Amino acid sequence: MHVGHDTYNTSLAKKGDFDHYGMTLIEVMSLTAFSCVVCMIGTLSNVLLTIAGLLTRELRKRYTAVFLISMSVTDTIICAVYEPMYIYDINHGSSAVMEKVRYRLGFCLLLASLNGQLTVTLDRFINIFYPYQYIALTNTRFVVLSAFFIQWFNAILLTLLSFLTSRPVFSVVYVAVIVIGLASLHISMYCAAQQHQRRIARQYPVVKQQVLFVWNKSTTVISMTLVATLLCWAPIMILPAVMSPSSPSFKRAVKVTLAFTTLSAAINPFIFFWRLKDFRTALVACLRGLYTVFHCDRASNQ
Repeated sequence: MHVGHDTYNTSLAKKGDFDHYGMTLIEVMSLTAFSCVVCMIGTLSNVLLTIAGLLTRELRKRYTAVFLISMSVTDTIICAVYEPMYIYDINHGSSAVMEKVRYRLGFCLLLASLNGQLTVTLDRFINIFYPYQYIALTNTRFVVLSAFFIQWFNAILLTLLSFLTSRPVFSVVYVAVIVIGLASLHISMYCAAQQHQRRIARQYPVVKQQVLFVWNKSTTVISMTLVATLLCWAPIMILPAVMSPSSPSFKRAVKVTLAFTTLSAAINPFIFFWRLKDFRTALVACLRGLYTVFHCDRASNQ
């Protein structure tokens, strides 16, 4: 393996090419194949889920479903735009300008994803702790538009501010506050679910399981997507703490860990499909519609 690595770098040097950030040929090929799979599966699944959600009237009427669809749109951009840029970078390299553009784009998409998860978590939190106020809020579309504006405005603003300094401490603090806030909200909702379960068990022991199954479904999905996002971003976040940025192999480690940051964007649609019956029904109906259209077009051509 070591000999192959030296031969690979020697041939690249003769061609005047870069050394793929110190990665071996097998590493580059493995990361490329992995990223291509994430790109294709994530883009296709998120696009289908978004279309199915937008075409389903019942989902468009519920704020939680609309916020989840918004998360799918963000995941689509991550898989369809950011992931191909990463694949090109590890295979052909990037200029200093493109490196900064890709870094800021990835940072903006991360912030938008976290803001989207915060929005849908707050939606569930208000619904659980303040049900009467939540019913009043669902009577206006202004809430949805405001949530979308805040989600992307904060992400774009913090990304633009990161151009002013090489160490965007304020952005790191913002991400830390969002993560801590999300964890706190989910813990609060979990404790409320346990209290609700005990209260229902005392009053209505026969219908306990059915009520809790419906009541806690969306909260469970949001928690699973949050855990998936944090696990996928954990390696790149803790990397500076375990390896010095001045280390010769730090750049290589960054490129390797970046491959896993977008994995959550490809996992989320399957979480929605697995846990949410309404999304599953809408997606199946969308696929059947596409199959019908394709089959009719094929039959007419023959």
